[in-house]
Amino acid sequence: MLSRGLALQHRILPLLMFFSLGLPCQAQGLPEAPIRLSTIWEMQLGPDYTSTTSANERDMHPHVGVFYVPSRTTDSANVPISGLQPLYRLVNQQATDHMDSTVAGEGGFITEGILGYMWSSGTAKTGTSALTRFYDNQPASPNAGDHALVVDQSPVAHPQNLPFYASEAALGYGYARYPGTDVSLASVYGGGVEVKSNIATGCAVWEWWWNGVQFINDYDYGRQLQAAMYPTGSQSSLEEAGDTFGTPDINVDARHPSPCVSIVTSGSTQSTAAVPIDWNPSNFGGDADHPVIYPDVTIGKTITLDWVGPDNQDRHWPLALYQTIVHSAAMNEAVVEAPTGYLNAQFNNYYYYNPISRSLTTVPLLAVQQGTSAGTGYDVPLNPGPQAVILASGTTPTSMAMGIFVNSPNAGFVFYDNSGGPSQQYGSNFAKWEVHYDGGITTGTWTFKTWIMTDTLQNVTSYIDQLNTWGLTSR
Repeated sequence: MLSRGLALQHRILPLLMFFSLGLPCQAQGLPEAPIRLSTIWEMQLGPDYTSTTSANERDMHPHVGVFYVPSRTTDSANVPISGLQPLYRLVNQQATDHMDSTVAGEGGFITEGILGYMWSSGTAKTGTSALTRFYDNQPASPNAGDHALVVDQSPVAHPQNLPFYASEAALGYGYARYPGTDVSLASVYGGGVEVKSNIATGCAVWEWWWNGVQFINDYDYGRQLQAAMYPTGSQSSLEEAGDTFGTPDINVDARHPSPCVSIVTSGSTQSTAAVPIDWNPSNFGGDADHPVIYPDVTIGKTITLDWVGPDNQDRHWPLALYQTIVHSAAMNEAVVEAPTGYLNAQFNNYYYYNPISRSLTTVPLLAVQQGTSAGTGYDVPLNPGPQAVILASGTTPTSMAMGIFVNSPNAGFVFYDNSGGPSQQYGSNFAKWEVHYDGGITTGTWTFKTWIMTDTLQNVTSYIDQLNTWGLTSR
C-alpha cells in the first residue's frame, strides 16, 4: 500500500526541461483529460499595454502575467473543448495602441493574430474570472488612448494597479493570476498557531507559525503543506500549489501556480479550493510556457485551528484538524497526499508513534536518507489502526515538533529527507512527512481528516494520546 515510486520523487527533484508538444492518449483512471494553457502577459511598450503569449516577445519588455487561457481548442485527448471563443490581438493603424478583442478587425484595427481561447461563459468552468478590456480616456494620463487587459476581482481579489483606466468591454473568461507576485498570504489564528495560505499559489499552506517559529519550507511550488492526487494507471500528478516550473530561478510571472478559486476564513477556520495543474506538463503537451490544468477537479482544504474535540471542551491548544477535500469524478484507485508537509531542515529528527501502545520509535536519519535515495522515501511501518508521526528539531522532550495523526486502513505515512544543507525557509533543503492514502475516490466531494499539532515533543505525544482516546477516524 505504501509503495510510492516516482509519484513521490516527482516533487523532490524538479527538472527544468523543454519538451515537444506531444499529445498522449487519456490514461485509464484519469478523472478528465487536462487542458494545455498559455499565459497572457501584459507588456509595456512605452505607453502602450500589449498582451502576448510569446515568451520571446515577453522577455524583451517589462511585463506581468495576468491570465491562463486555453492555448488551443482541443484537450490533451484531442477532444474539442466546448464553449471557447478566440481572443485576438489587434493594433491601430498608427501602431500606437494594441487592443484585445473577440472580433477580428474591430473598429478598423489590424488583426495581428490569436492570443488563445476563452470560455464565453463564466459558469463553463469552476473558478474562472472575467477577462476585461480597459481603456484610458483621461487626456492628462501618460497612457491616454490606450487599451489594456485587466484581471477581474472575482472569485478572489487579484490586484492590478492601472490608474486612469476604466472598464470598456467584457471579453470572456480564463484563470486569473496574481500579476507581479507569487506571495499573497491570508492568515487564520487559533490555539497559539498562525497558518498562512498563499492565494497566489493555489491557496496552499505557505507558513505555519508556533511559538515564534515558522515550520514550512517554501523553496518551490512542490513544497509547502498541501495535497496532491495521482490517479493509478495514469501519468497525472494533480497539484494544489503548482508545477515543476515554480522554482526561485524563474521570474514570478513565468512560474506556474495553480489557480486558487475560493478562500473563506471564519474565526479559527479557513477553507480553500484550487483547480490543480499537472506537476509534469510535458506528459500532456505542456512545457515551460504552457501549464496543464484539470478544469473539472478542485483540490483544497478546511483547516480548523484550536480544534474542539467530541467532548466540546476548548483546550486552547496548538492542534488543528486538516481536512483534505477533493472534488472529482470517481476513481477506483488513486494515491492522495492528504496532505504532505515540507518542513524546514532543522526538523530532521523522525519518529513514529503507536497511539495504542504509546510507544515512540526513533527512525535514524540515515535510514530515512537511504530510503530517499531509492526514490520512494522511507515507508513508516503500517498500522491498520490509529497512526502518528512526529518531526522534531531535536531529541529532548522540550524540542519543537510537529505531530500528525490519522486513522484509516487505506492510509499510512512516508518520510523523505533532504536536510543536509542550511536550515532556512527558502533553502532547498527540507524534512518531509506525507500522509499516503491509497484507495478509491468517490464522485463529488471526497474528504480525508488529518490532525496536525505543533508544540514540544513531549506535549505532541500527549495530544496524540488524547486523539486516540476519542477513537477518531480519518474517513
